[in-house]
Amino acid sequence: MAQQETVGARLGKERNEIRKMDLLESIHVSSQRLRSIPAALTEVELHWPETEKALLAYTDGTSGGIRLPSLDRSIQGSPARRFLINGGSARPLLAPRHWKRVKDRIPDDEIAHAMFNRSRALRSRDARLFRVGNPLVDMLSEAVLSDSLGQSAAFRRIDRGMPPEQESQPYFGFDFLIEADTSVALEHVKDSADAGRALRRQADRIFPPVIRRVWIESGTNRPIRTDAQLAFLNRPYDKSTGDCNYNSQRASELFEVFGGQEHAATYVRDAQQAALEFLHAHTDLAAVCQDAQHKALEVSAVLHSQAQARQAAGRLLRDTESLVTDAEVLTCLAEGLSQPVVRVVAAACLVRRGLERSY
Repeated sequence: MAQQETVGARLGKERNEIRKMDLLESIHVSSQRLRSIPAALTEVELHWPETEKALLAYTDGTSGGIRLPSLDRSIQGSPARRFLINGGSARPLLAPRHWKRVKDRIPDDEIAHAMFNRSRALRSRDARLFRVGNPLVDMLSEAVLSDSLGQSAAFRRIDRGMPPEQESQPYFGFDFLIEADTSVALEHVKDSADAGRALRRQADRIFPPVIRRVWIESGTNRPIRTDAQLAFLNRPYDKSTGDCNYNSQRASELFEVFGGQEHAATYVRDAQQAALEFLHAHTDLAAVCQDAQHKALEVSAVLHSQAQARQAAGRLLRDTESLVTDAEVLTCLAEGLSQPVVRVVAAACLVRRGLERSY
């Protein structure tokens, strides 16, 4: 009995030492230029007006949004927003099937009544917050990711410095989403949804997804790099300054710029290829990928060592933990970071033209 107590005490002491080493190693990992999730969340909360601006712009009905109506409705004297989901007048530019899912998920508009400022929401009793986890935010996020509506646009923009007799010049803009390729690593954990999500979080922490926009001059396939031109092209759509959308009634005008619809499709494909080549050759993508792979290998070594130390101390690893710390899985994850997934998530065609002569 005495020997059993002695062995138990020694094992307890060893476990405490391992926990201390785990803590030190986790601090070491966090300091290796990895993305700090707590710091990132704090940054989001500090800049909550940007979240408000983005959501209101996406749902706006006058500046290219999906036309989901909303009203200013304070909660206990604090600013808040109420979206009108179940009113008969709501006809947002969403796929009918998805809009039905939104209404099923939000049967009462009170669910879509919330604040953007977390501090005020915490001070207000029972106040909701527009963040991930809010039914409206989640449903609109799904629409952005899965619905192609609104992910492409074509419009004309007046350049007052362009001679009236000069031919219109089209440009193509592509928004590329660049994120870690976890497909091979996920094959090893496909039977565990928890492990799959954990791998995705780990990959995003090492290689945070980024969006890069590239503008290409149609015809020459020359990437636009000057600040003045980029400022002109990236300026938000604004009817009051002469911007004009090529809707279904004006589509023929757009195709005329390229000499016909078939030619327009060829110009788009050529421009997209040129944009992708520019992205790989003239951005920091290669350096970022190499850095991410090095960080992944460092983290993998630490996680694998931690798992082995815990097992040596007699602690059984949970299924999720054993899968995520498996050496083969972590190696596949590191390899995926060296060759990230690059895909177009939005595209625009902007036709630059001068003022028309008045006779």
